[in-house]
Amino acid sequence: MSKPSHARAQEAHFIRRARQRFGLKITPERYAFLIRKVKENYPGTKFLGHQPPDRTLWMIRAGGYAMRVVFDHRTDRLVTCLEVAWQPLKKGKPCKSS
Repeated sequence: MSKPSHARAQEAHFIRRARQRFGLKITPERYAFLIRKVKENYPGTKFLGHQPPDRTLWMIRAGGYAMRVVFDHRTDRLVTCLEVAWQPLKKGKPCKSS
């Protein structure tokens, strides 16, 4: 059995997280559509920021949910989806420890 490519592993991870976090069943066609939404900046899709290396964070709507997604520009794949309550850390601001 061969090891899946990095891009295929990212796709599988995104689909697994969408099911786990939102209860969504993402088909290959739906996954391709979500990628197109990000790449073409569809209405309702919002760019949120950069994540090194070569990744960007977006807010999209899918299956009636607003979700943040990470897009990898090297592989042209959605890597993961995050709940809206998640906030990225701002670079340069230290974390407060208790």
